[in-house]
Amino acid sequence: MTAGTLGSGPAIVVHPGPTGSIAKTASGPPGSILTMTENASTVLREALALPADERAQVAADLIASIDEERDDDTAVVAAWAQELERRAQQILRDRSSGEDWVTARERIAGRLTGR
Repeated sequence: MTAGTLGSGPAIVVHPGPTGSIAKTASGPPGSILTMTENASTVLREALALPADERAQVAADLIASIDEERDDDTAVVAAWAQELERRAQQILRDRSSGEDWVTARERIAGRLTGR
């Protein structure tokens, strides 16, 4: 088992397992366990050993790479465009559906405060 920290954040404890590693924030809430491959676990351990500025750059580069993959997913973008069009057409057909923002906000606030 190894541990590291992300800046001033909580420690991350990595437990090696038969099919990979389990990483968990030491003070994380239930459900904060991540299953990782051994390769990912090794990368995490090595990244946690870097100085803060280098960890920040690695994190930024990783996030950017995910965003790039999402940007390239034209099927998802097309599906959302189709769904938005469907919803807009439904609203235009039935103008009586829905409620104004003031009414919706009051209804939601009432639910949250128990009124």
